[in-house]
Amino acid sequence: PQNFQRMITRVALLVCLLIGWAEGRVKLRYSEFLDGSDLLTTSSTEFACPNGCMVYSATEKPNLVIVNKGTNMEVTNLNTLATYNNANDKSFIYGTTLPPAVAYILKNNVGLTGDVFGLYVVYKDAPNYGQSIRVASPGSAYPMFTTTAEMMTIMTRGNGIRLLTINSDKEMTPKVFATGYDSTQDDCWPLFNATSLSHAQQTQVDVYSPILTIRFIGLPAGASANVKVGGDVMVDPPEQRNCLTISSPGFHGCTQATSLYQYNLNKIDRKFASTLEGGVNIRIRSKLSIAVESDALVITGLQQQPVKLMGQESYLHDFPVNKVNLQLNWQRTMPGSNFAVQMDATKSSAITNFFAALALTMVFVR
Repeated sequence: PQNFQRMITRVALLVCLLIGWAEGRVKLRYSEFLDGSDLLTTSSTEFACPNGCMVYSATEKPNLVIVNKGTNMEVTNLNTLATYNNANDKSFIYGTTLPPAVAYILKNNVGLTGDVFGLYVVYKDAPNYGQSIRVASPGSAYPMFTTTAEMMTIMTRGNGIRLLTINSDKEMTPKVFATGYDSTQDDCWPLFNATSLSHAQQTQVDVYSPILTIRFIGLPAGASANVKVGGDVMVDPPEQRNCLTISSPGFHGCTQATSLYQYNLNKIDRKFASTLEGGVNIRIRSKLSIAVESDALVITGLQQQPVKLMGQESYLHDFPVNKVNLQLNWQRTMPGSNFAVQMDATKSSAITNFFAALALTMVFVR
């Protein structure tokens, strides 16, 4: 009966992945994110704005225009949105307010071009409505974004976003979400969850998604937080850190959405290395939606045999190692397979290592 139940669960998960979780519009409670998958087979698509909304884009595409469906009038285009910025700091972009309408139409004026783009639509009743957004451009000098606000949202003109440092002049415990500023509550899973400022300072976060938001939990009023952004997540190797977080292409971690962000990559081969040696504990924290073994996230260097992560659940385990030298391999064969993994390496006592090893024996050997 237990084997039968496990089989039924696996089949149900497989069906869910087949009918959902492919790349497409990510529609959440207070927002929707349109991208190239919305205009792959059509030159226009609608989005909701019943009580008014704010729109953002980091994509300089004048051929992608927004039309009021009720009046059939063009109101703006993505190039205008992407260049609506702070004259003194062009990494800022402001949102453009659209009045209430039956619907708006995003239209490609030159037909089916396969443009890669991102359009973030935030409904007027959304939490934190009206914030400005930072833009990360691949190939540019590593910018340092500073704020005294409790959160920061970053969109990219590239294939993903790399956070090289998260820092502050005061203690805080930041969280990173692969979403906009409206969706950082219980419905969406933080792919990086810091336990302290020191933890955040030692991390690198690679998000293969078009947008992310950092919540600076516990940051005192008037204190500043800063984030260093840089490097192309598709090309550059990760720096040596004691913590590395990686998400699969298209990941958002939100239970309400039935699609992933558009992705241009279905394979990840990455290393995680640190200068820590001897008596090291590696904590693996992950969110999984993987139904078939061929799509399992394989981590080598934690045990004698590679560790394979799959299923549809959150996963948390400690692994005692002598040296931090991990290899991550993953390949998507099912359209909906996705994951995020946070790997933290810390020096640990002999007692901690003993209980971690005992727990691993119980989990993986029985």
